[in-house]
Amino acid sequence: MKSRLSHIILATVLTALGTFTSTSQTNRPAGLILPPADSDARTHILASLLTTNEPGEYSLPRVWVGAEKVTVEIGSFRTKEGGPTNQWLKFDQLMVGRQSLHPKQREDRFIISRREKNRGENPIGASFYRASLPSDSELMGMRDFQSVSNLFGWNPFAHATNLIGANSQWVSIRYFALGPSDTIETVQVTFMKRGNESQIDNIRVSRSRLHPEPKAEQ
Repeated sequence: MKSRLSHIILATVLTALGTFTSTSQTNRPAGLILPPADSDARTHILASLLTTNEPGEYSLPRVWVGAEKVTVEIGSFRTKEGGPTNQWLKFDQLMVGRQSLHPKQREDRFIISRREKNRGENPIGASFYRASLPSDSELMGMRDFQSVSNLFGWNPFAHATNLIGANSQWVSIRYFALGPSDTIETVQVTFMKRGNESQIDNIRVSRSRLHPEPKAEQ
């Protein structure tokens, strides 16, 4: 029952991410998103939190903020007018699940989010931990059902969001990794496919580099 509940929670979060992307946008400028420089993740301020084994919610020692920018998109995402602009991300909470969502991805039980909740009481902008993030070219190469399922670790289209008035489904997820100088790197990828077809012909990727806010003076 608990393992099924974990899958249901992830499906709910995925739906929330799509809603948040379409409604929480900003015109804040963002520089070019570049791959993080080589760094030792063990020295990151959050490294010790990501070894926590006790399930629960933990306040992050700082608040991380930054702009998320679309880096590449294909298919209808590329041609659709009025697409999403940059959006401002903010993380101040770590959630640790009781178990991983998939045996091959034990690290994804660590989730960062905002303490504020949307109408569905889901974490806003929730991101699942990965030791490293896939590149844009790797994500653009996932053009069929099986490759997308391999990325998620399970079948995401089993709980996909159906587009109203269209015979298509979409799934979206955001991952985070520890970056240099105590930054947080994120990548959000959205895949869309038609009905029961296995081909993925619409992909959007967004990335950000978040920095910890300065500590307030006592």
